[in-house]
This record gives sequence, C-alpha cells and structure tokens, in this order.
Amino acid sequence: MKFDFGQKNIIKTSLAVIFTAVFLVAVCLSVVGAQTTREGIVNVTGGNRLNIRADAGTNYSTVGSLGEGEVIPILAEKTGTDGMVWYMTEHNGIVGYVRSDYIIVKETTADDTTTSTPEDTTTPDGETTSPDDTTDQPVEDDEPVFDFEAYLTEQRFPESYKVHLRELHKIYPNWVFKAQHTGFEYSYAVTNQLHQSLIWKDSISSWKSTEGDAYNWVTNQWNVFDGDGWVRASRSIIEYYMDPRNFLGVNTIFQFLEQSFDENIQNIDGVNRIIAGTFMQNDIIDADGQNLNYASVIFEAGKAYGVNPYVLASMIVLEQGSAGSSIISGKVPGFEGYYNYFNIGAYNDGRFNAVQRGLWYAKGGDTGGTSNLRPWNTRLKAINGGAYFYANNYTKTGQTTLYLKRFNVQGDKPFTGQYMTAVHGAESEAAKLAQGYTQELRNMSLAFYIPIYDNMPEIPYDKPTVDGSPNMKLSSLSVEGYELTPEFSVDTLEYMLVVTPNVNSIKINATAMEGSATIEGLGVRNLVSENNVFEIKVTAGNGDVRVYKVTVAKENSDSYGKVNITDHFMKNEDIFYGIAPGTTVGSFKALFVTEGSVVVQSASGAEKNDADLMATDDMLIVYTTTGVKHGEYRAAVKGDLNCDGKVNISDLLKVRNKILGTTDVAGCQFYGGDVNGDGKITISDLLKIRNHILGTASIA
Repeated sequence: MKFDFGQKNIIKTSLAVIFTAVFLVAVCLSVVGAQTTREGIVNVTGGNRLNIRADAGTNYSTVGSLGEGEVIPILAEKTGTDGMVWYMTEHNGIVGYVRSDYIIVKETTADDTTTSTPEDTTTPDGETTSPDDTTDQPVEDDEPVFDFEAYLTEQRFPESYKVHLRELHKIYPNWVFKAQHTGFEYSYAVTNQLHQSLIWKDSISSWKSTEGDAYNWVTNQWNVFDGDGWVRASRSIIEYYMDPRNFLGVNTIFQFLEQSFDENIQNIDGVNRIIAGTFMQNDIIDADGQNLNYASVIFEAGKAYGVNPYVLASMIVLEQGSAGSSIISGKVPGFEGYYNYFNIGAYNDGRFNAVQRGLWYAKGGDTGGTSNLRPWNTRLKAINGGAYFYANNYTKTGQTTLYLKRFNVQGDKPFTGQYMTAVHGAESEAAKLAQGYTQELRNMSLAFYIPIYDNMPEIPYDKPTVDGSPNMKLSSLSVEGYELTPEFSVDTLEYMLVVTPNVNSIKINATAMEGSATIEGLGVRNLVSENNVFEIKVTAGNGDVRVYKVTVAKENSDSYGKVNITDHFMKNEDIFYGIAPGTTVGSFKALFVTEGSVVVQSASGAEKNDADLMATDDMLIVYTTTGVKHGEYRAAVKGDLNCDGKVNISDLLKVRNKILGTTDVAGCQFYGGDVNGDGKITISDLLKIRNHILGTASIA
C-alpha cells in the first residue's frame, strides 16, 4: 500500500441543487472539508536507528529501519505482544510497525479544494451573485508570509547548514535559528581544544590522541589525564564533535538551545521526564532530615537563577550517571556530609583525586569559603549552589548553550572556562535535555544559536571508525655489518651509509615497537646504482603508516683503490676458514691478499705481529691499495675451537661435546671444528683432531 500525502478530494457538486437541504454549507463552502492524517517524527539519538517490525512486538522480524528526524505516516495503532503501543506505518514500500514511544506524533491537515469553476449562487433573500461580483466590505490584506530562505541568507548560514535547517523548519516552523559567527578559523578552533578534550580509555583508537605526551609509544599505552581512564581525544574526533552540522537533528540540535528560564515552556513535568529512570526519580531524605523532591528542587533552582531547569537536570544526569556516584553519597572518608552534584572543581590535582577535590571544594576548601552558597552540606544546598555557580560563570558570561559550555568560542576569553573535558559532553547533555520537551513544547518558539566558523570544509566531518594500535614506529633499525649515520633513533626517519665499490648488496634488519605492526623492505637488498634509497614501511594495526629511509652510496672506484683477496681460503659470509694450525700472521697475509693489505687483530682487538700465530676469531681488516677500508672479516683455524691458535685436548673435548649434544659451537668456532670442510662437525672431524694431537696425522 502506498500512502499519498496531501491528496485532494475534488468535489464537483452544484450548490444550487442542494441549497434547500444544506443552506449553511452552501453559504460557506468554497473549499470542501479537510482531511486529517497523522504523521510521526522518529525520535532516536546518538546515531541509532529505529527498527520497523513485521508486526507489533519485538519478537517479530525486522523489515526495515528509520533514522532520527524521519517523518512517517501513522496508518493505525495496536497493542503489541510486549504490551506497548505500536504504530503501523509504510516506508519505502514496506508496511510494518514501530514502537510508539520512539515517535513524536504530529497532526497534519490537508485542505481539499475544488478545481471546478465557481458557479453562481443564490443568497437567502433570493439574489443571485457571481464570483466576479464585488461588495462594499473592505478587503483585508493577507498577513505577510515569512520567507525562511531569505532569513537563512540574512543570517549568513552556509548551504551545508541550510540543508539541515530546512528539514527542521518543515517539522517545527516556529523554531528560530540564529547564526553565531565565531570569527575563528575552524582548524584554529580545533587546535585550541586538543589539550582540553578527553575521551574514555576504552574508546576505539581513532578517537584517542597520540600527539605529544598523550600516548606512550614504548609501552603502547595512552596516558590518563583525569579520573581512572580519561585520555586525550584525537583531533579527528574533536573535529567531528565541534562541527555543528553533525548535530542538526530533531534531538541533537538541543545542544544549541538558548538556556534561559522560561516558565511558559519549562515545567516540573519536563524535569521529571529527564530524570526518569535515574537515582533522582524518587524523593530522598536530605542530610537535615527534610524530604527532597529532585524535580521540584531543580525546577526552583533554574527559576531562581534564570537557567533552564532542563539543562540543570541533564547536567546532573551526565555528571553523576543514572545510578549516582560517590561524590553525592555524603559518605566519602574525610568529607562525610558533603555533596557536589555538578562535579564543580572535581579533578586530580596531585593532592586529591577528582572526587576528593570536588568535595573539598564543596566543603569550602582549606579556608572555609562561602562563595556559591557553600558549604554544600545538604543535597539542597549542593543543587542550588551548583545552579548558582553555573549561572554566574557560564550563562551570564555568554556560554548560553550546551555547545558553548563545552566549546567556548565566544567572548573576551575564548577557549577558557569550559565546563567539562569530555569531548562528547554537549551531545550527551543534549540527548537528556531533549527528553524534557514534549511535542507540545517543541511546537512553541524555541531559539537555537548555531556556531559558524570560517573556512569550514564543504562536507561535515565524519565520526572516526578505525580501531587498532596506532604504533607504527620501529624500536631498532640496522644494516648488517655497517653503522648507520646518524645512529638509529625512534623518530629519526632518514639514514645513510657508504659502502665500497665491490659491495653489491646489504641486509636490512628492523624490529617494530608494537607486535601487530607489519614491516616491509627488510632482508637482502641489491645495490643497483651509485646511490640506492631503500624504504622500510611500517604499518600499524590501525592502518597508519610510517616510512623510514636508508640511503646507501657506493664509493667511487677511481679514488677507492684496488684490492684482491685470493681464493686460497674458503669463505662463508664474513668468515674465512680452512687456515692450517701453526700459520703465522705474516704467512697468512701473503696468502690472503695480492693487492691491498690486511691488518690482523686478536678477538680482544689488539693488533698482531707477523710472527704471531693465527687463531680462530681473529679480526681481518682489509684495506685497498690507497688505504681505504674495504671490509672486516673473521678467521677460523682448523681444529682451533678455543681460539688460542693451537690444537689441543681442549679443542678435542669441545668437538666431542658438540657431537654428544651437551654443548654447542657456532660462528668461527664451528668452522674451526669442521676440519674436513663438509659443513658438519662429526666423528670424522674428532678423529682428525685426535690424530693431529697424537702426531700420527696432520689436519693441515
């Protein structure tokens, strides 16, 4: 079934024929009747959607959904299986049911007009009149029509605002939207909130800041700045919450509602709607033994200090939660009998935690201060004192909306005196505040002051959705066998090194600071030109990327000189092995290079003389014919595992233990033990070392 809005009934009936039967109708009838239909406005908040069910009850399947502010026809209503009233509606060609408590009912009337040419009629005294006849009665001018589009232009609302305000105007034509031109660049305003905006620690990572000291990259933890888990909000989530265009829905717009007291609109019933389901819905005995009705007290406080009591009620619910908190229990050790409903002065200061400091303030501080009706030693005083404080420090200083209370972008001291640090505070309070306004109240003239910034993007900022670790840093970066310039540092992104002309590849190693990060660009990298730039790309768990660069330059071969290492000894990576025991340093040098030179150092770093014996783990430093360092290597002498340059029983025992698996040898020692050069240490190597020690056979 398709529901047709504004359908006109065309009635073509001769009034002369029915004149005698319906005299009065004939006199008055220029437009025939009025067709009354019911419409509903979807009333959900926080980006939620309202389910359309196949029938009346939550046990029926979902056939569609509706967003905040959508207008739907109400075709019928019935009691559902859950005992609730459900409205039958049609949406996108689908007929289903929605819960009535999420719908604001709007009565609409579509006038039915005739399209036929008016006919002559006969008056009661028998005279005939024509539609063209005139009378001597004065004709009143029509009332001037309010030009909403011209008004929006006059207020200098950008088009990206207008598209939302037009929809609101259709639903609530009496609402007044006033542009509040801040004069601030949007990016500048956001920057000023970076250190004043917090978000709960369990929020997704893209809502949490990693700038400055907000995040510990080594421990991968966000630093807490308030309470048990309030961390700094990210720039992207601040951009979302500061952008007024994201909150121009039928409920979210209440964060721009002007907050003055108006007894024609605000009442105790509205306060009760806001505090329903919270710790304030029932009366309580105050500290002085008097009965306290929260709704009445909050309403009277708003009236006394000129503040919308709905705002006060929503503030208390947001600050204390639905169940209340310890700061209004009157039982905190050291501050028994004191209360702070608005969390005024409640923050960590090193001396007190947030709750203790809030109650310290309620008590009057160290000097027994009496400003703002302190001490707050009854619940009544705490509520009145908090309302008094709020009126004098916020509404009377120009912070006249929930938005300005959270993001102060007006007055002589912008970005100061902000009531809360929770970045979503204005939205959360607006959701509670909107509950106080019935359809009847919403139909009245409500004023909304909506901030506008300079150089805002054409499209409103989206709410971030990315999660995962933001850590895309390295804890180590090295090139095997070389030293980087400069020395590695976590936040240094570019490095370089110089290699000799004969080096054709390098090996890059790196370690990520956080386990979920991935690294690209590691391992052996070929050098294909004189200058080679290698990128090491680190991708964090949330998709953020950081790129480190290593530039490898080859020295010019003309100035480098020449070097020629013979193939007299075997080589594996940087180890030369197969050196016969008893070989002197001098004879080794003669066999090792024919062009260039080599310096031999012991494992301790001392340079050896030509008469000294070569030993396993000696360092071989090779230079070109022009004295340029070519490379560094290690030596391995056959049968020498204890690195003393000799083959004795100690070496034999090391080989035996290696074969038995009771110990292990690696690097140069392994190549010293692999006497036959087959890449393994076996009984064959053991026998050769034994025979060499006994003098029955040499292993050279």
